Amino acid sequence: MSMRRRWRWAIGVTLAGLLAAGVVLVGYRVPLSSDRLRREVVETLSERLESQVELASIEVHPFPRVRVTGQGLVIRHRRRPDVPLIAVDRFTVAGDLLGLLRKHVAHVTLEGLAITIPPGERDDDDTPNRAAAPAATAKGRRGSRSELVLDELVADGATLTVLPREAGKRPRVWQLHALRVERVGLLQAMPFRAVLTNAVPPGQIDTTGSFGPWQVDEPRLTPVNGDFTFRNADLGVFKGIAGTLDAEGTYDGTLGRIEADGRTTTPDFTVTSGGHPLPLKTTYRAIVDGSNGNTTLERVEAMLADTPI
Repeated sequence: MSMRRRWRWAIGVTLAGLLAAGVVLVGYRVPLSSDRLRREVVETLSERLESQVELASIEVHPFPRVRVTGQGLVIRHRRRPDVPLIAVDRFTVAGDLLGLLRKHVAHVTLEGLAITIPPGERDDDDTPNRAAAPAATAKGRRGSRSELVLDELVADGATLTVLPREAGKRPRVWQLHALRVERVGLLQAMPFRAVLTNAVPPGQIDTTGSFGPWQVDEPRLTPVNGDFTFRNADLGVFKGIAGTLDAEGTYDGTLGRIEADGRTTTPDFTVTSGGHPLPLKTTYRAIVDGSNGNTTLERVEAMLADTPI
């Protein structure tokens, strides 16, 4: 269940990293005019992200270290301008001159990061497989500019909102308490760690893994892998059952096809229509389409007390 969240905030982190990369890249190539810099940043991000970009203000502080701060950043996809895909209240980019000359930025902080994922336009079965990813990567490398790398990106206290396809259905919101991404760049894998509260069922997810290289032409081919734990999930939110679930597992593949293997333990699984609490353990293998959240359970083995299911 937690697998389909991974790609959403991972994509959001990548895009947020790109905005910081654009800020720094422009910042050390143009004079320290805030208004001109703001225009340059908006143009750069609009081109690289193929999006509509708004930026309220930006300032450059060259001493004692190079520091760029900005406020009111909003990124909207050109095909869905009604939905702000990424909004940042305030961002800070810090680095030193030697690092900038090597196109490395030491640290980026995003405050008030809000990621909103609109519903997909359609579902299909032409899920790309991982074997196609290297070709897409090579194509992306040939067409890309020289790489700017963010050594560390921090976005604690971020939110992820997924809008439903069905009218009248409430959106799902996840709170990302801690988020760290290293070596943020388009042309390489990016290690990450995140701690978040799951929406349904409520519980805490802790995940570490790697995301990328980002596939510009076909995002569904972007590689992703890692492991996760899911603690204290309250099954009482589902009609007819109750209990507290813990889970752990691994995932690997691409955004279009994430293969997940996991194990769950619910020591007090209860059917609320009159059943007694019993220990429930399961192992499963699932295929998740991270672009639309569709999940296929390939294998599930369960043991309720001493009875296999």
